[in-house]
Amino acid sequence: MKEDIANGRNYNQYRMRFTIDTDFDGLADGLLMVSGNAQAHPRPFVAIQYDDTTSIKPISNVPMGFQLKQNYPNPFNPVTTIAYTLPKAGKVQLIIFDLTGREIQTLVSSVQPAGSYQVQFDGSGLSSGVYWYCLKYDRQIVTKKMALIR
Repeated sequence: MKEDIANGRNYNQYRMRFTIDTDFDGLADGLLMVSGNAQAHPRPFVAIQYDDTTSIKPISNVPMGFQLKQNYPNPFNPVTTIAYTLPKAGKVQLIIFDLTGREIQTLVSSVQPAGSYQVQFDGSGLSSGVYWYCLKYDRQIVTKKMALIR
């Protein structure tokens, strides 16, 4: 028994090892409640909940959601990169438009598996100005703007 001088009381130290599998998934998890038998403190005074990892699961490289990122560099001259992620396979269209809504170029038009993608856009034959890039995927359409500066 040791003394807790700051609080003027005695305390005991115990070390226990145990494994509890409350949900029968093969992983240790559980709740440890420690209580005393003192009349002044009949309730548990320490509760420790733990979840002990017993194995390492591989992390998937599949993105969690659909995302169209801002092109870089922006502004650009004459080449820029457009990146996007797909959480599952699907039909993808990546199209460049000018400010009037006229289609300039289709960069992607295919079914693609889940993953992260980067596409280069070369605006060498275009005038300086603002352009839109539009990604269509799984009934979703996301549009962002980019600036070509000569």
